Amino acid sequence: MVARREDRLLVAKAVEDIDRVPESTSVELRRIALALSATPLLVGARKGDREIEEGVVYERMGVRAVAPKTFDYAVRGEKPFVYSKVGRYYVKLDGEKLREVRTRMRLSLGDLARMVGVSRRAIYEYERGTMDATLEVAARIQEVLNCCLATPIDLLAPMERGEEVGEEWVDERPLMREVMCKLRRLGFEAYTFRRAPFNLIARGRRHRLMVKVAERLDRKAERSMVVVRSMADVSDSLSLAIVREEVRAEEQGLINYREFKRVRSEPELVKLIEG
Repeated sequence: MVARREDRLLVAKAVEDIDRVPESTSVELRRIALALSATPLLVGARKGDREIEEGVVYERMGVRAVAPKTFDYAVRGEKPFVYSKVGRYYVKLDGEKLREVRTRMRLSLGDLARMVGVSRRAIYEYERGTMDATLEVAARIQEVLNCCLATPIDLLAPMERGEEVGEEWVDERPLMREVMCKLRRLGFEAYTFRRAPFNLIARGRRHRLMVKVAERLDRKAERSMVVVRSMADVSDSLSLAIVREEVRAEEQGLINYREFKRVRSEPELVKLIEG
């Protein structure tokens, strides 16, 4: 599923149990998100034998995971504050504000540490932003200082270029290799995918393409194309279906491979797609 809120794009997968999501799925989600400048997210009901709690952010192999209602809130712009790690709940504190309020109240690091019940070193690390507080400690600090210090978690923050996403899956089918090589010769950066309804995402200088590649235009390919067009619309991409067999290009974005091979530039390909 691809969803958009204003200029933020989200690539989400709904699952029953986030603990049963294989690494290959997490890697593919991250790679799709990178190709679309989007955010990968798992939406699930359970983590093992326990229900996922609303308002809490979990993680599965580098991909954040939330309950359905938390996802709904995030799409509406309401951000969660708590994340789960190794069975405990944590909150990221605003270190600058913490130091500012503590100083204004004329409390030393040691004073605040004693009042909260943690070490002086812990308060120091919270202020530097190098350590997050447990939910209980964060609540005590905010009670002592009488202010809100919790920093919201931006579930819709896009992946940064250069982030580690895992190894690329290489599709060895001859037609796929030919299409990918051709796109790269045209100047596109091409990403291949195994489980998505599309086979490729290609990023050019001015356009982004979601590409479905098929030997023939059968019912399975047609169903995939419907999904790809919908996802392309949401993600401001162009949908392209390349079929080896001869087809009547009555639909926008559907072209024969021989016609595709004759293309010499990105603008020429875009013109062909748009009809």
